[in-house]
Amino acid sequence: MGSRAFELAEVKLLIDAIQSSKFISKSKSDELIKKMNTFVSEHQAKQLKRQVYVNDRIKTMNESIYYSVDSIHNALMNNKQIEFLYCAWTLDKKLEPKKEGKKYRVSPWALTWADESPLMKQGYSVSKKANLSDKERHRILARILDERIMTKSRMLYYLDEFINTRKGKPMYKNAIEKWTQDRNYVRNYKI
Repeated sequence: MGSRAFELAEVKLLIDAIQSSKFISKSKSDELIKKMNTFVSEHQAKQLKRQVYVNDRIKTMNESIYYSVDSIHNALMNNKQIEFLYCAWTLDKKLEPKKEGKKYRVSPWALTWADESPLMKQGYSVSKKANLSDKERHRILARILDERIMTKSRMLYYLDEFINTRKGKPMYKNAIEKWTQDRNYVRNYKI
C-alpha cells in the first residue's frame, strides 16, 4: 500500500478553503475540488462531497483571476513590478477606468492579502498612532533580520517601496523620513 501526498484531513481543509474563497468562481471551485479528489481513495472521496457555506460570501464570476494571481506570484518571485488598469463601477453600472485610463505600475510586494506588510505584521510601523521611537523601530527590524523572518534585500525592497509609492505626497513627509532612516539602518546592519 503506497503513501498518499495528502492525508484525508489535509484534503478536506484545502477543499474548505477553495469553497470559502470569494475570488474563486463556483465552476473553478468545482474543477479544483474534482482534482483534489484524486489525492485520496475512492472511498475517502465520498466523504469530500460536502459544502462549506460562508455568510454573505459571493463567489466571483471572473475566471481570469487565476491567471492574474499567477502573474502576481511570478512578479513576486522575480522581484518585478506589475501593471494594471484599475476600474470602478459607476452608478449607471458601467465599468470606468480610474486615473483617466492610465495604468497603475506597482510592486506586488506592496499588495498583500490582509492589506498589511510582513514588516507591519512583526510590529514595525512609522505611524503617529504606533508612536515607535527610532530605537524601537530599529530593534524590530534587527529582530526580523536576526530571526531570519525576512532577508536584508527583501526588507530593503519593502522600505524602498514604502518610500517610492508615497514620494511627493506631503502627508507622508515624516513617514518617508523615518523609512529612509530605517533603510539606512538596515543597509548598514551586520547579520
